[in-house]
Order: sequence, then C-alpha cells, then structure tokens
Amino acid sequence: MNGTEDLRSTLARHAEGVEDTGLADRATAVRGRVAAARRRRRTAAAAGAVAVAAAVAAVAVLPTVLTGADPDRPRFLAGAEVPTAMTSLGFTYELADGVEAEDRLRLDLSDYDGPVLVSWATAGDDDRVVLRSSFDRRAEVERAADFSTYRLVPREELGSPLLLRSDGQIAAAVYTMTDAAPAGLTVDGSTWRQEVADGTLVEASVSGPGESSSISATLRDPAEGGLVQHVACAGVPADHVVVQAVDDVPASWGPCAGGAALPRDLVEGAESVTDLPPGLDGLLPAARAGDQVDLDLYVAKDPGLDDPVEVDVPGVRLAQAVYEVPAPVARVAGFDVPRVVEQDGHLWRYRDRVVSTGEARVAATAPATDGPVLVEGYRGRTGGALVALRRDGVTEVSASGAGLGGRFGAVAEYDPDARWSLVLRGAPPRDDTELGLVFYERLD
Repeated sequence: MNGTEDLRSTLARHAEGVEDTGLADRATAVRGRVAAARRRRRTAAAAGAVAVAAAVAAVAVLPTVLTGADPDRPRFLAGAEVPTAMTSLGFTYELADGVEAEDRLRLDLSDYDGPVLVSWATAGDDDRVVLRSSFDRRAEVERAADFSTYRLVPREELGSPLLLRSDGQIAAAVYTMTDAAPAGLTVDGSTWRQEVADGTLVEASVSGPGESSSISATLRDPAEGGLVQHVACAGVPADHVVVQAVDDVPASWGPCAGGAALPRDLVEGAESVTDLPPGLDGLLPAARAGDQVDLDLYVAKDPGLDDPVEVDVPGVRLAQAVYEVPAPVARVAGFDVPRVVEQDGHLWRYRDRVVSTGEARVAATAPATDGPVLVEGYRGRTGGALVALRRDGVTEVSASGAGLGGRFGAVAEYDPDARWSLVLRGAPPRDDTELGLVFYERLD
C-alpha cells in the first residue's frame, strides 16, 4: 500500500454505496475510519502430511514420500536434489514432505496450519509446469529450473487442492515456516521485518497484552523519500475501535479485524498505512521535515463521529512501525507507484506503465521479461463507475469506483501474450478520469 491515498482508497472500498464527491479535504480524511482487515498471509506453521492422488481417477500412482527420511542425507525427487530449506521475504521454511508422480500431482494441504511454500521439479529437459489452485482456478505456467522457485500458499487457501501438471515425471516439495525470525523487531513470535520491499525499518513497537503503543518519528522531506506507518492489532472487541493519534491528536480510528492473535509477519497483517508527513496537513499544519512527532495507538469504545476516549481492554495486542521508503518511481491516476512491491511471497520491481485520461478504457500487453509479470490497476476520479481489470477480455478483479480510487488488483501473469485492460462499467468517464496499468517483473 502506498500512504495516505491508499488509506483513503481502503476506506472507500469499505464504504458501500458512498458517493464519489471528488478529493475530500484533508481534515475530513484524517477523521475517517481506519481501514479494516486485509488478507492474512502468515501464521505460525505446523507440519502436516501431503495427500497425493493421480488427476485421472482410473490410474493409481504410488508417490515417493520424504516424510521421516534421514535429514542428513541428500533427498532426490524426479532426479533432482531437494533443498532442505527455502526463504520467502526473510522467513525461513523447512522441508516437510515431498512427492512425485507421472504427469500430474494433486496436493491436499489442508492439514497444515500456516503458510507453506510448494516447489517443484520435472524429469528430462522440459521444465514447464502448470499450477492450478482450486481456490481461484487460475492456471500459472512456470518455466524454472528444478526446485529453484516456489508458490506461496497462504493459510486461507490451504483447504483448496493445488494441481501440478507436466509432461512426464513431476515432483513437488512442501516447506513449512520455521520459528526463525528475520532481521527486525520480534516480540512473542510476531515480527516487524527490517526490510520490506524497498523500505527500511526506522521505529517499531509491539505492545504487551492490554497495553497501548507509542513511538516517535522524525519527519522527512517527501521529495527525498518519506516515512510510512504500518498498524496491526488483535483481540479488539467488536464494539471498540483502534485509534491512531499524532502528538495526542486522534488522526483516525476504526474496527480491528485482526483476530485473536497478532500474525507472524506483522507487515502482512497491517491494518492501515499512512504517509508521514503528508497525512498531517489538516492535523498539524506547521509540521515539516525535521520535526519529531509522537505516534500513539490505543483502544477506545466506538465513539461514532465523536472524539474517542482511551479505555483499558485486557488481552488486546497493538503494534505499529515506521519505515523509510525512497521516492516513488512514478505517479499514476494521482497516486504514487512504488519501485518495489511484495506479492505472493516474492519481490517485484517496477517495469512499465500505460495511462489514459478522460477515457473508459486503457489496454496493453505486458512487457517481455524472463519470468512472470505482476499487473496492477490504478484508477482515479472514476465517479460511480465500476472498474474491472481484465485479461484477454475476462475480468480478473473488479472494484467500486466510489471514493477516491487508488491501486488495486495485483495479478501475477505467466502468459507473455496476454492482453490486459482496465475498463469502466456503469458510468461514462469524466474529463479528469484516469486509468493506468502498472507492470512489475519478479526479482527473486
């Protein structure tokens, strides 16, 4: 996510039926509600067994299973040595199970508790593998050396079998997250990572049960990069809100959908993100580069539109962090485009963009790269129109045009010939409507 504009965009997405009134003034924006839950990508992992079956029911395949093998001896599947560990975004995953079969594999991952990495290998010279999850039914075509890359399967997708297909013998290895913490601040198993995309940790806090959180940050010149604040929470009752305050002035508040415990990766569990100092315009008009501000996080009884008052709630966990980020690589539809983003357990670097103004559609073919491409849609000042991100004419992601717009719909693309488009539906474009497609190439 990308700062105050993204916070506003998130608020807009949660406000069903809200009219698009254009850019709200800063004072209104900072009194808005904190964004509610985003996806949970990481929790503590537990080992489980991988169930394997042939895709063709009439044929029974007895796979090779690595569980229980001597960890000090090399392990091979489909003729390739299986790595004992892999890393994703700083977290370490260890080998749990491995299987092989002819042509097709069906992996049942439902016995695992937290995110897993699935890697693969093929026998012979053809390294093309088709992966399809029954969670979203999208096919991904990977061309990579044996056990050289992976697909991250988050907790919410573990109940959906993963299918792998190739010509000839194919193997899969499953890795579960270890307790090893990456560089950064780790408290009770939850981590603010030192490096996130192209940002670096400056200050961070994880509260004890029932406590508030307070950190300080020195404001930077946005032209030279800036500061981004992340917030995570857990155990907050439904009739309470989490309040973000700057120098004792409530800036925003809203419900916490963080569940009963903080996630393993606090960055992935962040509820909202705010740029500093642009988000302070209506709050601290005199704030400028070099000033130090106090950032407080606490729980209040839901105040509606009134000012929130801090209350004690046993068991609540609150966490916040400030990251220094470089200047954005571009602006699309009025929003900053970061140089590097994280998606599906991988790092992606900005490659190209295509933008239109005053039109109902923008289209482009992804730039040629040696691997997959990440496609994101950006929209701004779209009125009440629905915005759809399409691949070859088929909608992959859609979003309401109500509110302020922003970045949405990150989709990994494995077909170099696919035609991508961003299309308005339900209302004509305005003269100042902006649509953009942004493309990233995978770094790892």
